[in-house]
Amino acid sequence: ERGSFTCTGMTGGGTWNQVKGTFSDDTSVLLATCASIKKYGKVNALDMMRRLAFWLYRGDYTPDGKVINVGNSTLQAINAFDGVNPFCGRSSEWNNGNGALMRMLPLAFVEDISDEDIRRVVTLTHAHELAIKYCTGYVRVAEAIRKDMESEITYTLPLYSSAYVKDTFNSAIYAFTTTSSYEECVLKAINLG
Repeated sequence: ERGSFTCTGMTGGGTWNQVKGTFSDDTSVLLATCASIKKYGKVNALDMMRRLAFWLYRGDYTPDGKVINVGNSTLQAINAFDGVNPFCGRSSEWNNGNGALMRMLPLAFVEDISDEDIRRVVTLTHAHELAIKYCTGYVRVAEAIRKDMESEITYTLPLYSSAYVKDTFNSAIYAFTTTSSYEECVLKAINLG
């Protein structure tokens, strides 16, 4: 929990007892999203969902071919994927984890991306309106920052550490807008718990 540790650099171990430099499902699903966008230059929901399934079932986009974690909503959605309909996210209040949010950032680099395109990407795994709202907001904030790197966006809200989409959004934006380097941003985010 926040306050129970201080991270000052990259270490091994952690929740899944991984070697230094290993990344988790968060990065894997982001890489799957990036690969799809790179191939098509736009949102291709079916391709994205297939890549998520390849990550989960084959270990694609992992550092060593092994999936070390998957959130419940993401797991349920990928397991429900029939190879044809990619929109498998559930819409209950319990489907507001950060599993969709962690793969949204690449969408900020898709030219003229619509809210509907963002919604389509979110609902691959998370279809509750709150998850859609925060994921769309995240893309729009990242897009604004990308377009104007000199912007002076400040984000001050109570910050809570959890896997809830709203808490992760607030912490990510706070860490990003209050630091000046990748390393500083990642360390701040980690130390927020």
